[in-house]
Amino acid sequence: MAVAGAFVIARRQAVQEGEPFWSPPALRVTHALAPPLTAGLLFSLALMAFAPSDLRWPFVLANALFYGCAVHAAGFFMPRGMKLFGWLIIGFSGVLLVVRPGMVPGAGAFVDHAVMGAVFGLAHLAYGVYLYATEPRKTTA
Repeated sequence: MAVAGAFVIARRQAVQEGEPFWSPPALRVTHALAPPLTAGLLFSLALMAFAPSDLRWPFVLANALFYGCAVHAAGFFMPRGMKLFGWLIIGFSGVLLVVRPGMVPGAGAFVDHAVMGAVFGLAHLAYGVYLYATEPRKTTA
């Protein structure tokens, strides 16, 4: 859903600017994002179909790994910070895959939601603060 929303926003911006939506850069980014996001979707569907409900945490963290790979791949067409952000997500997810089994055994959904919030929410907020602090501002005359 997030990818679809991003495409809708990008399409609207392209129409406003009078540019083609499927430009060569848009195609390159789409081709970079597609494999890891598709792998995450397939993993999610298989886990939902075949795994018991107490295995929520591998679902969350494996998808965070795939998401980090997608962000890193897209980062080859964007500023340096995107590749670093992808590595940050991959690193958080990898550490939590090792640490999570020992975190409050049997705690269930609360811990899983907290892990998801930490990996995705806090990391995105931190990256937003980083961008706000480092991106040059446009000056108006």
